[in-house]
Amino acid sequence: MFKVLLIDDERTASHLLKMSLELDGFKVQVCPSLDHARKALNEEFNFVIIDYNLPQKQTGTTLLEEIRRGEHPIPADTPVIITSGDDRCEPIAMRANANLFLPKPFSPSELSDHLIRLAQQNG
Repeated sequence: MFKVLLIDDERTASHLLKMSLELDGFKVQVCPSLDHARKALNEEFNFVIIDYNLPQKQTGTTLLEEIRRGEHPIPADTPVIITSGDDRCEPIAMRANANLFLPKPFSPSELSDHLIRLAQQNG
């Protein structure tokens, strides 16, 4: 079973995604902010999904860059997906080495499909 850390301050949307991903066989932990996510990050997570726009004017790419620099116990090459309702964030996410940018709204099944593909690519 793959473990996913989902970071999104939109409570209803994140809990619906959690429920859907769990029905697809993933184990999901939801964090509403970067501070919560930093405390939760560990080597057990196989994937990280981060909303681009977060509370306190923080962006998801901040945590992505920290992960890539090896500042957390999670492996630096862990697949990270950045999501946003603003497609202008895609180039920023990709420059920060996101594995994928997923524009909102997206279907939970689309996200599951992407996670499965990333798992296959990463062996």
